[in-house]
Amino acid sequence: MKINNHNKAKTNKSKIILSILSTVLVLGAVSLLALHFHNVNQLDATRQAQKTKDEAQTDSAKNDALKGSTPADTDVSGGKTSEEVPSTPAVSVVISNFNQANGLVSASATIQGSAQNGTCVFLFTSDGTKPVTRQVDVASNTTQICQISIPEVEFNKLGVWKLDVTYYANNQKSEVTQNVTIN
Repeated sequence: MKINNHNKAKTNKSKIILSILSTVLVLGAVSLLALHFHNVNQLDATRQAQKTKDEAQTDSAKNDALKGSTPADTDVSGGKTSEEVPSTPAVSVVISNFNQANGLVSASATIQGSAQNGTCVFLFTSDGTKPVTRQVDVASNTTQICQISIPEVEFNKLGVWKLDVTYYANNQKSEVTQNVTIN
């Protein structure tokens, strides 16, 4: 009889140890799943915050460019955001050249129907990237062409970018958009 009690005791100890190990394994698995879902949610939140930030940068890039380097006596936006400046059908903008060579991205636009001093804003945007923008003043006594050159290292992504060129003069604007490829 003592042998049976000893086997029963051993069997009971084995069951207890097995139960404890099973419980530890289940708790460990649940903890790992919880940590995984927390990290996934954190990554999603970070991506959404970056997307919102990029969209805000894109929306404000034109306005920031307008405030940048215009002469003190010329207010190209009339104190308005670029969305509030009315478009004029009397003036048109045509992207006449886009080129990438020798480490530079170059673009030019021809202004048709205007003999006024004005400002051209070149805005390059692409999903998930920081916008690249330049502004250049156009004098009425010159050919109405806006030209810019930007070091290609400012474009943090290769591929298709949207190029918006907006010409501001006399508190009005005219704009054109074209897709371009940065290699």
